[in-house]
Amino acid sequence: MDNLLSADDFGSGINDMERIDLMKPDIVKLDRELISGIDHDPAKQNNVTQLVLDFHSKNILVVAEGVEEKEEFDYLVGLGVDLFQGFYLARPA
Repeated sequence: MDNLLSADDFGSGINDMERIDLMKPDIVKLDRELISGIDHDPAKQNNVTQLVLDFHSKNILVVAEGVEEKEEFDYLVGLGVDLFQGFYLARPA
């Protein structure tokens, strides 16, 4: 069975592109600071759009963390984000 490598909390200062290039993860999880309110924040929209394009060009799946509103979810779906986590979809068990 193959294992996948994931980088968590991208955008929180813990992980940056240099680290991603070094790690070569299969999955990158975008920190909720990048996601919260993205549907009405042009700066976040531009940033996350570029990140999704960059990660997809490297065959990296993108997870959006902290999706709490339908509008955020709909916007991120439109960007091509691959996977989602947050209260909008399900409460923690």
